[in-house]
Amino acid sequence: MPIEEALFFLVTNLILISASLTFDRVLVICRFAPEKIAVNHIHEGKGKEGAEKEEVQRQEEPPYSTTYLPLNAQSVAVLWRAFLASDVPDDDQHHHGASSSSSRPTSSSNPNRQAQRIRDLERSMSVLSGASRSFTAASYLLPWDLRADLCSLYAFCRASDNLIDEKAGSEVGEQEGRMGGKEGGAKRKRLEGLWKLLDIAYSSSPSGREEAEQQIQAQISDMGKSEGLPSIAAPASSKNATHKAYQDLASVSGTLLDFNQILPRRLWEELFQGYEMDVAMEEQQAELQQRASSKGKAKAVALGTLQTMKELERYGQCVAGSIGEMCTRVVLHRAGYLSGSPEPHASSEKKRAPTQVQRRQGKEEERWSSVINAARRMGVALQFVNIARDVDADLKTLKRCYLPRDMIGDDLISLIQKELAEEEDDEDQEPNQKRKRSSYNTKLRPHAIKILDIAAYWYKASYPAIQRIPVPAARSGLRVACAVYVDIASAIRRQSDAQVMDGARAVNTTRRRIWVAIKALYF
Repeated sequence: MPIEEALFFLVTNLILISASLTFDRVLVICRFAPEKIAVNHIHEGKGKEGAEKEEVQRQEEPPYSTTYLPLNAQSVAVLWRAFLASDVPDDDQHHHGASSSSSRPTSSSNPNRQAQRIRDLERSMSVLSGASRSFTAASYLLPWDLRADLCSLYAFCRASDNLIDEKAGSEVGEQEGRMGGKEGGAKRKRLEGLWKLLDIAYSSSPSGREEAEQQIQAQISDMGKSEGLPSIAAPASSKNATHKAYQDLASVSGTLLDFNQILPRRLWEELFQGYEMDVAMEEQQAELQQRASSKGKAKAVALGTLQTMKELERYGQCVAGSIGEMCTRVVLHRAGYLSGSPEPHASSEKKRAPTQVQRRQGKEEERWSSVINAARRMGVALQFVNIARDVDADLKTLKRCYLPRDMIGDDLISLIQKELAEEEDDEDQEPNQKRKRSSYNTKLRPHAIKILDIAAYWYKASYPAIQRIPVPAARSGLRVACAVYVDIASAIRRQSDAQVMDGARAVNTTRRRIWVAIKALYF
Protein backbone atom coordinates (compact mmCIF):
# COMPACT_ATOMS: atom_id res chain seq x y z
CA MET A 1 0.00 0.00 0.00
CA PRO A 2 2.70 2.61 0.80
CA ILE A 3 4.45 1.79 -2.50
CA GLU A 4 1.18 2.15 -4.44
CA GLU A 5 0.45 5.50 -2.74
CA ALA A 6 3.95 6.74 -3.46
CA LEU A 7 3.67 5.76 -7.14
CA PHE A 8 0.23 7.36 -7.35
CA PHE A 9 1.43 10.69 -5.94
CA LEU A 10 4.58 10.56 -8.09
CA VAL A 11 2.59 10.05 -11.29
CA THR A 12 0.01 12.66 -10.26
CA ASN A 13 2.67 15.27 -9.54
CA LEU A 14 4.46 14.52 -12.82
CA ILE A 15 1.18 15.03 -14.69
CA LEU A 16 0.56 18.35 -12.91
CA ILE A 17 4.10 19.56 -13.60
CA SER A 18 3.86 18.54 -17.25
CA ALA A 19 0.51 20.31 -17.56
CA SER A 20 1.93 23.49 -16.01
CA LEU A 21 4.94 23.44 -18.35
CA THR A 22 2.66 22.82 -21.33
CA PHE A 23 0.45 25.74 -20.31
CA ASP A 24 3.50 28.02 -20.02
CA ARG A 25 4.73 26.85 -23.43
CA VAL A 26 1.36 27.68 -25.00
CA LEU A 27 1.32 31.16 -23.47
CA VAL A 28 4.92 31.84 -24.56
CA ILE A 29 3.94 30.99 -28.15
CA CYS A 30 0.96 33.36 -27.88
CA ARG A 31 3.27 36.06 -26.57
CA PHE A 32 6.42 35.75 -28.68
CA ALA A 33 5.24 33.96 -31.83
CA PRO A 34 1.73 35.19 -32.63
CA GLU A 35 2.25 34.50 -36.34
CA LYS A 36 2.10 30.76 -35.57
CA ILE A 37 -1.48 30.99 -34.37
CA ALA A 38 -2.77 33.74 -36.66
CA VAL A 39 -5.66 32.94 -38.98
CA ASN A 40 -5.72 34.38 -42.49
CA HIS A 41 -9.12 36.01 -42.80
CA ILE A 42 -8.56 37.27 -46.34
CA HIS A 43 -9.61 33.90 -47.70
CA GLU A 44 -12.67 33.70 -45.51
CA GLY A 45 -14.81 36.20 -47.46
CA LYS A 46 -13.97 39.27 -45.41
CA GLY A 47 -11.70 40.85 -47.97
CA LYS A 48 -8.50 42.79 -47.53
CA GLU A 49 -10.10 45.74 -45.68
CA GLY A 50 -11.82 43.44 -43.22
CA ALA A 51 -8.57 41.60 -42.59
CA GLU A 52 -6.72 44.87 -41.99
CA LYS A 53 -9.43 46.02 -39.55
CA GLU A 54 -9.16 42.78 -37.60
CA GLU A 55 -5.38 43.12 -37.61
CA VAL A 56 -5.68 46.56 -35.98
CA GLN A 57 -8.04 45.16 -33.37
CA ARG A 58 -5.64 42.31 -32.72
CA GLN A 59 -2.77 44.75 -32.17
CA GLU A 60 -4.83 46.75 -29.68
CA GLU A 61 -5.61 43.63 -27.67
CA PRO A 62 -2.72 42.36 -25.54
CA PRO A 63 -1.37 38.88 -26.25
CA TYR A 64 -2.63 36.02 -24.13
CA SER A 65 -0.49 35.52 -21.05
CA THR A 66 -0.74 34.78 -17.35
CA THR A 67 -1.91 38.38 -16.85
CA TYR A 68 -4.47 38.47 -19.66
CA LEU A 69 -6.40 35.30 -20.50
CA PRO A 70 -10.15 35.81 -21.01
CA LEU A 71 -12.16 32.62 -20.65
CA ASN A 72 -14.20 32.35 -23.85
CA ALA A 73 -14.41 30.17 -26.94
CA GLN A 74 -11.98 32.34 -28.87
CA SER A 75 -9.21 32.07 -26.27
CA VAL A 76 -9.70 28.29 -26.01
CA ALA A 77 -9.34 28.02 -29.79
CA VAL A 78 -6.19 30.14 -29.75
CA LEU A 79 -4.66 28.07 -26.94
CA TRP A 80 -5.33 24.85 -28.87
CA ARG A 81 -3.70 26.28 -32.00
CA ALA A 82 -0.68 27.27 -29.90
CA PHE A 83 -0.60 23.78 -28.38
CA LEU A 84 -0.45 22.21 -31.84
CA ALA A 85 2.11 24.71 -33.18
CA SER A 86 5.74 23.69 -33.64
CA ASP A 87 8.43 25.08 -31.36
CA VAL A 88 10.89 25.25 -34.27
CA PRO A 89 10.73 28.53 -36.22
CA ASP A 90 9.95 28.12 -39.88
CA ASP A 91 13.21 29.59 -41.15
CA ASP A 92 15.39 27.97 -38.55
CA GLN A 93 15.38 24.63 -40.30
CA HIS A 94 17.36 26.05 -43.20
CA HIS A 95 19.81 28.40 -41.51
CA HIS A 96 22.59 28.38 -39.01
CA GLY A 97 22.16 29.28 -35.36
CA ALA A 98 22.61 32.62 -33.71
CA SER A 99 25.83 34.53 -33.74
CA SER A 100 27.85 34.48 -30.55
CA SER A 101 28.74 38.18 -30.74
CA SER A 102 27.45 40.61 -28.19
CA SER A 103 25.58 42.68 -30.77
CA ARG A 104 22.15 41.81 -32.03
CA PRO A 105 22.41 39.85 -35.29
CA THR A 106 20.40 40.98 -38.26
CA SER A 107 17.69 38.89 -39.79
CA SER A 108 19.98 37.91 -42.66
CA SER A 109 22.46 36.25 -40.33
CA ASN A 110 19.86 34.92 -37.91
CA PRO A 111 16.33 34.41 -39.21
CA ASN A 112 15.16 33.04 -35.87
CA ARG A 113 13.85 36.41 -34.74
CA GLN A 114 11.70 35.06 -31.92
CA ALA A 115 14.63 33.26 -30.36
CA GLN A 116 16.64 36.45 -30.80
CA ARG A 117 14.02 38.45 -28.89
CA ILE A 118 14.27 35.97 -26.04
CA ARG A 119 18.08 36.36 -26.03
CA ASP A 120 17.61 40.12 -25.97
CA LEU A 121 15.39 39.68 -22.93
CA GLU A 122 18.11 37.64 -21.24
CA ARG A 123 20.62 40.42 -21.89
CA SER A 124 18.14 42.98 -20.55
CA MET A 125 17.91 40.99 -17.34
CA SER A 126 21.70 40.87 -17.18
CA VAL A 127 21.95 44.66 -17.59
CA LEU A 128 19.30 45.22 -14.95
CA SER A 129 20.77 42.82 -12.40
CA GLY A 130 24.01 44.79 -12.44
CA ALA A 131 22.23 48.14 -12.16
CA SER A 132 19.47 47.52 -9.61
CA ARG A 133 19.55 44.45 -7.42
CA SER A 134 16.53 45.57 -5.41
CA PHE A 135 14.27 45.87 -8.47
CA THR A 136 15.61 42.62 -9.89
CA ALA A 137 14.82 40.76 -6.67
CA ALA A 138 11.33 42.26 -6.41
CA SER A 139 10.61 41.38 -10.05
CA TYR A 140 10.56 37.67 -9.14
CA LEU A 141 7.20 38.32 -7.47
CA LEU A 142 5.68 39.46 -10.77
CA PRO A 143 4.04 37.15 -13.32
CA TRP A 144 6.59 36.14 -15.93
CA ASP A 145 5.02 38.27 -18.66
CA LEU A 146 4.99 41.45 -16.58
CA ARG A 147 8.46 40.64 -15.26
CA ALA A 148 9.75 40.44 -18.84
CA ASP A 149 8.05 43.71 -19.79
CA LEU A 150 9.03 45.82 -16.79
CA CYS A 151 12.57 44.49 -16.58
CA SER A 152 13.25 45.17 -20.27
CA LEU A 153 11.70 48.64 -19.92
CA TYR A 154 13.76 49.51 -16.85
CA ALA A 155 16.89 48.01 -18.40
CA PHE A 156 16.63 50.34 -21.40
CA CYS A 157 16.20 53.34 -19.11
CA ARG A 158 19.28 52.37 -17.09
CA ALA A 159 21.37 51.56 -20.16
CA SER A 160 20.56 54.89 -21.85
CA ASP A 161 21.19 56.80 -18.60
CA ASN A 162 24.54 55.05 -18.11
CA LEU A 163 25.54 55.95 -21.66
CA ILE A 164 24.79 59.64 -21.06
CA ASP A 165 26.85 59.61 -17.83
CA GLU A 166 29.90 57.85 -19.28
CA LYS A 167 33.02 59.71 -20.31
CA ALA A 168 34.06 60.24 -23.93
CA GLY A 169 34.60 56.94 -25.69
CA SER A 170 38.14 56.99 -27.03
CA GLU A 171 41.33 57.87 -25.18
CA VAL A 172 41.68 60.91 -27.45
CA GLY A 173 38.15 62.00 -26.55
CA GLU A 174 38.87 61.61 -22.84
CA GLN A 175 41.99 63.77 -23.13
CA GLU A 176 40.07 66.42 -25.06
CA GLY A 177 37.36 66.35 -22.42
CA ARG A 178 39.86 66.96 -19.64
CA MET A 179 41.78 69.64 -21.52
CA GLY A 180 39.15 71.55 -23.44
CA GLY A 181 35.83 70.79 -21.85
CA LYS A 182 34.55 68.76 -24.83
CA GLU A 183 32.87 66.16 -22.65
CA GLY A 184 29.53 67.90 -22.89
CA GLY A 185 29.78 67.96 -26.68
CA ALA A 186 30.28 64.19 -26.85
CA LYS A 187 27.30 63.59 -24.56
CA ARG A 188 25.19 66.02 -26.59
CA LYS A 189 25.86 63.87 -29.68
CA ARG A 190 24.84 60.75 -27.76
CA LEU A 191 21.60 62.43 -26.77
CA GLU A 192 20.94 63.36 -30.39
CA GLY A 193 21.50 59.70 -31.26
CA LEU A 194 18.88 58.63 -28.70
CA TRP A 195 16.38 61.00 -30.27
CA LYS A 196 17.07 59.36 -33.64
CA LEU A 197 16.39 55.93 -32.13
CA LEU A 198 13.05 57.25 -30.94
CA ASP A 199 12.24 58.57 -34.42
CA ILE A 200 12.99 55.17 -35.95
CA ALA A 201 10.89 53.27 -33.42
CA TYR A 202 7.81 55.49 -33.63
CA SER A 203 7.85 55.80 -37.40
CA SER A 204 7.75 52.02 -37.85
CA SER A 205 4.74 49.73 -37.92
CA PRO A 206 4.49 46.24 -36.37
CA SER A 207 4.94 44.71 -39.82
CA GLY A 208 8.16 46.68 -40.34
CA ARG A 209 9.82 45.67 -37.08
CA GLU A 210 12.62 43.73 -38.77
CA GLU A 211 13.73 46.74 -40.81
CA ALA A 212 13.42 49.03 -37.80
CA GLU A 213 15.63 46.72 -35.74
CA GLN A 214 18.33 46.91 -38.38
CA GLN A 215 18.09 50.71 -38.52
CA ILE A 216 18.34 51.01 -34.74
CA GLN A 217 21.37 48.75 -34.58
CA ALA A 218 23.03 50.69 -37.40
CA GLN A 219 22.36 53.97 -35.59
CA ILE A 220 23.90 52.71 -32.33
CA SER A 221 26.91 51.39 -34.25
CA ASP A 222 27.40 54.77 -35.94
CA MET A 223 27.17 56.52 -32.57
CA GLY A 224 29.99 54.37 -31.20
CA LYS A 225 32.16 54.73 -34.30
CA SER A 226 31.85 58.53 -34.15
CA GLU A 227 33.62 58.36 -30.76
CA GLY A 228 36.43 56.19 -32.09
CA LEU A 229 35.15 53.05 -30.35
CA PRO A 230 35.42 49.50 -31.69
CA SER A 231 32.38 47.90 -33.28
CA ILE A 232 29.65 46.96 -30.81
CA ALA A 233 30.11 43.39 -32.09
CA ALA A 234 33.70 43.35 -30.77
CA PRO A 235 34.39 41.84 -27.32
CA ALA A 236 33.89 44.34 -24.53
CA SER A 237 36.98 45.65 -22.77
CA SER A 238 36.87 45.98 -19.00
CA LYS A 239 38.90 49.19 -19.32
CA ASN A 240 36.47 50.86 -21.69
CA ALA A 241 33.19 51.35 -19.88
CA THR A 242 31.80 53.46 -22.72
CA HIS A 243 32.14 50.59 -25.21
CA LYS A 244 30.30 48.34 -22.74
CA ALA A 245 27.58 51.01 -22.36
CA TYR A 246 27.02 51.03 -26.12
CA GLN A 247 26.78 47.23 -26.15
CA ASP A 248 24.23 47.29 -23.35
CA LEU A 249 22.17 49.86 -25.24
CA ALA A 250 22.29 47.70 -28.39
CA SER A 251 21.10 44.68 -26.41
CA VAL A 252 18.07 46.43 -24.91
CA SER A 253 17.16 48.75 -27.80
CA GLY A 254 14.33 46.45 -28.93
CA THR A 255 12.35 47.80 -25.97
CA LEU A 256 11.43 50.88 -28.02
CA LEU A 257 9.81 48.63 -30.64
CA ASP A 258 8.16 46.40 -28.05
CA PHE A 259 6.22 49.31 -26.60
CA ASN A 260 5.78 51.80 -29.44
CA GLN A 261 2.12 50.73 -29.74
CA ILE A 262 1.55 50.92 -25.97
CA LEU A 263 3.46 53.91 -24.59
CA PRO A 264 2.89 57.47 -25.82
CA ARG A 265 5.98 58.94 -27.42
CA ARG A 266 5.83 61.90 -25.04
CA LEU A 267 6.99 59.68 -22.15
CA TRP A 268 10.25 58.82 -23.91
CA GLU A 269 10.63 62.47 -24.87
CA GLU A 270 10.19 63.44 -21.23
CA LEU A 271 12.85 60.93 -20.16
CA PHE A 272 15.29 62.28 -22.73
CA GLN A 273 14.55 65.82 -21.55
CA GLY A 274 15.82 64.69 -18.15
CA TYR A 275 19.01 63.51 -19.85
CA GLU A 276 19.24 66.94 -21.48
CA MET A 277 19.22 68.52 -18.02
CA ASP A 278 22.19 66.27 -17.10
CA VAL A 279 24.03 67.29 -20.25
CA ALA A 280 23.24 70.96 -19.55
CA MET A 281 24.86 70.61 -16.12
CA GLU A 282 27.87 69.01 -17.81
CA GLU A 283 28.11 71.95 -20.22
CA GLN A 284 27.66 74.41 -17.35
CA GLN A 285 30.50 72.69 -15.50
CA ALA A 286 32.78 72.86 -18.56
CA GLU A 287 32.05 76.56 -19.04
CA LEU A 288 32.80 77.38 -15.40
CA GLN A 289 35.97 75.31 -15.54
CA GLN A 290 37.12 77.17 -18.63
CA ARG A 291 36.50 80.53 -16.92
CA ALA A 292 38.51 79.41 -13.87
CA SER A 293 41.40 78.27 -16.07
CA SER A 294 41.46 81.59 -17.91
CA LYS A 295 41.84 83.33 -14.54
CA GLY A 296 44.78 81.13 -13.59
CA LYS A 297 42.79 78.89 -11.25
CA ALA A 298 43.91 75.63 -12.78
CA LYS A 299 43.08 73.61 -9.67
CA ALA A 300 39.54 74.94 -9.29
CA VAL A 301 36.69 72.44 -9.50
CA ALA A 302 33.53 73.56 -11.26
CA LEU A 303 30.12 72.06 -10.47
CA GLY A 304 27.06 71.60 -12.59
CA THR A 305 24.06 72.45 -10.42
CA LEU A 306 20.30 72.63 -10.44
CA GLN A 307 19.27 76.16 -9.58
CA THR A 308 15.87 75.86 -7.92
CA MET A 309 13.62 73.38 -6.16
CA LYS A 310 11.25 73.67 -9.12
CA GLU A 311 14.06 72.47 -11.41
CA LEU A 312 14.68 69.51 -9.12
CA GLU A 313 11.01 68.55 -9.19
CA ARG A 314 11.00 68.88 -12.97
CA TYR A 315 14.09 66.71 -13.19
CA GLY A 316 12.49 64.06 -10.97
CA GLN A 317 9.36 64.05 -13.14
CA CYS A 318 11.45 63.60 -16.29
CA VAL A 319 13.79 60.81 -15.22
CA ALA A 320 11.54 58.98 -12.73
CA GLY A 321 7.96 60.17 -13.01
CA SER A 322 7.94 59.21 -16.68
CA ILE A 323 9.22 55.71 -15.84
CA GLY A 324 6.53 55.29 -13.17
CA GLU A 325 3.87 56.14 -15.75
CA MET A 326 5.46 53.81 -18.30
CA CYS A 327 5.41 50.85 -15.91
CA THR A 328 1.80 51.50 -14.91
CA ARG A 329 0.66 51.82 -18.52
CA VAL A 330 2.38 48.57 -19.45
CA VAL A 331 0.71 46.71 -16.57
CA LEU A 332 -2.74 48.13 -17.42
CA HIS A 333 -2.31 47.37 -21.11
CA ARG A 334 -1.10 43.81 -20.61
CA ALA A 335 -4.07 43.19 -18.32
CA GLY A 336 -6.50 44.48 -20.96
CA TYR A 337 -7.52 47.76 -19.26
CA LEU A 338 -5.74 50.19 -21.63
CA SER A 339 -5.92 49.78 -25.38
CA GLY A 340 -2.67 51.54 -26.15
CA SER A 341 -1.38 54.99 -26.85
CA PRO A 342 -4.20 57.48 -27.55
CA GLU A 343 -1.80 59.96 -29.13
CA PRO A 344 -1.58 60.13 -32.92
CA HIS A 345 1.74 60.02 -34.69
CA ALA A 346 3.33 63.37 -35.47
CA SER A 347 3.12 62.72 -39.19
CA SER A 348 -0.61 61.95 -39.11
CA GLU A 349 -3.09 63.85 -41.24
CA LYS A 350 -5.18 66.84 -40.17
CA LYS A 351 -7.14 66.52 -36.96
CA ARG A 352 -10.45 64.86 -37.41
CA ALA A 353 -13.38 64.07 -35.17
CA PRO A 354 -12.45 61.39 -32.64
CA THR A 355 -13.25 57.88 -33.75
CA GLN A 356 -15.04 55.32 -31.62
CA VAL A 357 -11.68 53.76 -30.72
CA GLN A 358 -10.26 57.15 -29.69
CA ARG A 359 -13.34 57.93 -27.57
CA ARG A 360 -12.97 54.57 -25.81
CA GLN A 361 -9.30 55.24 -25.22
CA GLY A 362 -10.15 58.65 -23.79
CA LYS A 363 -12.55 57.07 -21.29
CA GLU A 364 -9.89 54.54 -20.30
CA GLU A 365 -7.37 57.35 -19.77
CA GLU A 366 -9.81 59.20 -17.54
CA ARG A 367 -10.61 56.07 -15.55
CA TRP A 368 -6.98 55.30 -14.72
CA SER A 369 -5.63 58.86 -14.54
CA SER A 370 -5.47 58.90 -10.72
CA VAL A 371 -3.45 55.66 -10.64
CA ILE A 372 -1.10 56.94 -13.35
CA ASN A 373 -0.57 60.26 -11.52
CA ALA A 374 0.15 58.38 -8.29
CA ALA A 375 2.73 56.27 -10.14
CA ARG A 376 4.46 59.45 -11.30
CA ARG A 377 4.60 60.78 -7.73
CA MET A 378 5.97 57.46 -6.56
CA GLY A 379 8.71 57.62 -9.19
CA VAL A 380 9.72 61.11 -8.06
CA ALA A 381 9.75 59.99 -4.42
CA LEU A 382 12.12 57.12 -5.20
CA GLN A 383 14.32 59.43 -7.29
CA PHE A 384 14.60 61.88 -4.39
CA VAL A 385 15.74 59.04 -2.13
CA ASN A 386 18.37 58.15 -4.73
CA ILE A 387 19.55 61.78 -4.93
CA ALA A 388 19.85 62.04 -1.13
CA ARG A 389 21.88 58.83 -0.99
CA ASP A 390 24.28 59.69 -3.81
CA VAL A 391 25.08 63.31 -2.93
CA ASP A 392 28.77 62.57 -2.30
CA ALA A 393 29.13 60.16 -5.24
CA ASP A 394 27.56 62.66 -7.66
CA LEU A 395 29.89 65.41 -6.46
CA LYS A 396 33.08 63.37 -6.68
CA THR A 397 32.34 61.28 -9.77
CA LEU A 398 30.12 63.48 -11.94
CA LYS A 399 30.90 66.89 -10.45
CA ARG A 400 27.16 67.52 -10.18
CA CYS A 401 25.01 68.74 -7.32
CA TYR A 402 21.35 67.79 -7.59
CA LEU A 403 20.46 69.57 -4.36
CA PRO A 404 19.26 72.92 -5.73
CA ARG A 405 21.37 76.01 -5.29
CA ASP A 406 18.52 78.01 -3.74
CA MET A 407 18.33 75.39 -1.00
CA ILE A 408 21.99 75.01 -0.05
CA GLY A 409 23.27 78.52 -0.90
CA ASP A 410 26.23 79.89 -2.84
CA ASP A 411 28.59 79.80 0.17
CA LEU A 412 28.22 76.05 0.54
CA ILE A 413 28.71 75.61 -3.22
CA SER A 414 32.00 77.50 -2.96
CA LEU A 415 33.07 75.35 0.00
CA ILE A 416 32.30 72.18 -1.95
CA GLN A 417 34.35 73.38 -4.92
CA LYS A 418 37.27 74.26 -2.66
CA GLU A 419 37.30 70.95 -0.80
CA LEU A 420 36.88 68.89 -3.97
CA ALA A 421 39.94 70.65 -5.40
CA GLU A 422 41.86 69.84 -2.22
CA GLU A 423 40.81 66.21 -2.43
CA GLU A 424 42.09 66.01 -6.00
CA ASP A 425 45.42 67.43 -4.83
CA ASP A 426 45.56 64.73 -2.16
CA GLU A 427 45.25 61.90 -4.65
CA ASP A 428 49.02 61.94 -5.32
CA GLN A 429 49.98 62.39 -1.66
CA GLU A 430 51.05 59.74 0.83
CA PRO A 431 48.32 58.61 3.25
CA ASN A 432 50.01 60.31 6.22
CA GLN A 433 50.32 63.59 4.31
CA LYS A 434 46.64 63.88 3.30
CA ARG A 435 44.47 66.65 4.63
CA LYS A 436 41.59 66.16 7.03
CA ARG A 437 38.32 64.80 5.80
CA SER A 438 36.05 67.17 3.92
CA SER A 439 33.26 68.87 5.81
CA TYR A 440 30.82 69.57 3.00
CA ASN A 441 29.00 66.25 3.48
CA THR A 442 28.18 67.17 7.06
CA LYS A 443 26.91 70.58 5.97
CA LEU A 444 24.85 69.04 3.16
CA ARG A 445 23.22 66.44 5.40
CA PRO A 446 20.34 68.67 6.70
CA HIS A 447 19.43 69.50 3.11
CA ALA A 448 19.50 65.84 2.11
CA ILE A 449 17.16 65.08 5.03
CA LYS A 450 14.75 67.74 3.72
CA ILE A 451 14.73 65.94 0.38
CA LEU A 452 13.97 62.69 2.20
CA ASP A 453 11.08 64.35 4.03
CA ILE A 454 9.57 65.42 0.72
CA ALA A 455 10.09 61.90 -0.65
CA ALA A 456 8.37 60.38 2.39
CA TYR A 457 5.34 62.66 1.92
CA TRP A 458 4.94 61.73 -1.74
CA TYR A 459 5.53 58.07 -1.00
CA LYS A 460 2.81 57.93 1.65
CA ALA A 461 0.42 59.77 -0.67
CA SER A 462 1.12 57.43 -3.59
CA TYR A 463 1.52 54.02 -1.97
CA PRO A 464 -2.23 53.30 -1.47
CA ALA A 465 -2.81 53.67 -5.23
CA ILE A 466 -0.91 50.42 -5.81
CA GLN A 467 -3.92 48.60 -4.38
CA ARG A 468 -6.06 50.00 -7.21
CA ILE A 469 -3.99 48.22 -9.85
CA PRO A 470 -6.34 45.45 -11.10
CA VAL A 471 -3.68 42.71 -11.19
CA PRO A 472 -3.13 41.11 -7.76
CA ALA A 473 0.23 39.56 -8.68
CA ALA A 474 1.47 42.90 -10.02
CA ARG A 475 0.37 44.69 -6.85
CA SER A 476 2.51 42.40 -4.72
CA GLY A 477 5.65 42.85 -6.79
CA LEU A 478 5.26 46.63 -7.08
CA ARG A 479 4.63 47.03 -3.34
CA VAL A 480 7.81 45.15 -2.55
CA ALA A 481 9.89 47.02 -5.14
CA CYS A 482 8.77 50.44 -3.88
CA ALA A 483 8.98 49.58 -0.18
CA VAL A 484 12.47 48.06 -0.39
CA TYR A 485 13.85 51.00 -2.34
CA VAL A 486 12.29 53.74 -0.24
CA ASP A 487 13.60 52.04 2.91
CA ILE A 488 17.04 53.22 1.84
CA ALA A 489 15.94 56.52 3.38
CA SER A 490 16.00 54.87 6.82
CA ALA A 491 19.60 53.77 6.21
CA ILE A 492 20.51 57.35 5.27
CA ARG A 493 18.96 58.71 8.46
CA ARG A 494 20.79 56.10 10.59
CA GLN A 495 24.24 57.06 9.31
CA SER A 496 26.69 58.35 11.89
CA ASP A 497 28.53 61.67 11.56
CA ALA A 498 31.76 59.81 10.72
CA GLN A 499 30.04 57.85 7.94
CA VAL A 500 28.52 61.04 6.53
CA MET A 501 31.87 62.85 6.59
CA ASP A 502 33.56 59.92 4.83
CA GLY A 503 30.86 59.93 2.15
CA ALA A 504 29.84 56.34 2.86
CA ARG A 505 26.96 55.13 0.71
CA ALA A 506 23.92 54.15 2.76
CA VAL A 507 22.85 50.53 2.29
CA ASN A 508 20.51 48.19 4.10
CA THR A 509 21.44 44.68 5.09
CA THR A 510 19.99 41.71 3.25
CA ARG A 511 18.11 40.71 6.41
CA ARG A 512 16.43 44.11 6.62
CA ARG A 513 15.50 44.07 2.92
CA ILE A 514 13.89 40.67 3.38
CA TRP A 515 11.96 41.91 6.41
CA VAL A 516 10.75 45.03 4.56
CA ALA A 517 9.71 42.85 1.61
CA ILE A 518 7.74 40.49 3.89
CA LYS A 519 5.93 43.42 5.52
CA ALA A 520 5.06 44.93 2.13
CA LEU A 521 3.94 41.56 0.81
CA TYR A 522 1.77 40.32 3.69
CA PHE A 523 0.99 43.30 5.92
